Amino acid sequence: TNKEIARRLLELTEDPQNGMWGKACLEAYRRRLLYQGQEVVCTRGNTEIRGVLLGVDDTYSLLLRTKEGDMALSSGEITLRPTRYE
Repeated sequence: TNKEIARRLLELTEDPQNGMWGKACLEAYRRRLLYQGQEVVCTRGNTEIRGVLLGVDDTYSLLLRTKEGDMALSSGEITLRPTRYE
């Protein structure tokens, strides 16, 4: 029933270990992360942020190393493009 589905979805979001946002899900997300260690461009509106994709933090933000320093990005579009900085 719809009520049972809603109850189960709520359980998944509330379980800190195995829920939708729990540690097990985060680790699975990290294992499947594409482009880690590669040069990427994150586009946010008209802004491009270039750097190397380091991974994902505990809030699911992408970690990017740029020439200005490390950044956590919670939104944007990631594409593979050569990054030219020292």
